[in-house]
Amino acid sequence: VSSASAKNTEPSSDNGNTSDAEDSRLLVSYFAYSENMGDTSKMDVDAITSASLNKRTSNTEGNLQVMAQEAASEKHGDLFSIQVTDPYDPDYNTMVGVAQDDQRNGKQFTFVNEIENFGQYDTVYIGVPVWWGKLPQPMVSFFEKYDFSEKTIIPFGIHLGSRFGSMIDEIKELEPNATVLDGFTISADTDNDKVRTEFDAFLSGLD
Repeated sequence: VSSASAKNTEPSSDNGNTSDAEDSRLLVSYFAYSENMGDTSKMDVDAITSASLNKRTSNTEGNLQVMAQEAASEKHGDLFSIQVTDPYDPDYNTMVGVAQDDQRNGKQFTFVNEIENFGQYDTVYIGVPVWWGKLPQPMVSFFEKYDFSEKTIIPFGIHLGSRFGSMIDEIKELEPNATVLDGFTISADTDNDKVRTEFDAFLSGLD
């Protein structure tokens, strides 16, 4: 699995934003809260973990990351982690209020890295947490930043009961010249193994 190119960055295995495959036609990009936290040095490990991995599971990875890695591997695509320059508070309860305000106020976000040669991709998988039945505000900025015209968008996400909510319609409104599939979503507190099995079945159905 290769990673998507990013402007003004050195190659790194940590952020998933570099590339040695310039001819890929498929991109897997995802936005995970666990990769968009601020300084966690003063927080208890359990507090950080509970924000991204539900304690009722035996998960060792975030479900969005599991699906992103599966899509990139099974579909031979580039992988890109969407990371904002203004990260959220690592305390989950604090983050919730801020994220809701961001949605209400239409906050604009900028990003740590940019996708080079975005035009080369025909198909883009988009991984997102569904926040209050909608796109996280950073993802609104992401869709506004890149032109998805003539591309196929395949959403995949995690939720806490809303499934995709109005998110698919939001994406279609933001990208009216793209083809947006119904996508795949699963409860955030699902075990990694079950997520992998069900998502692999979804990916196979796209062949």
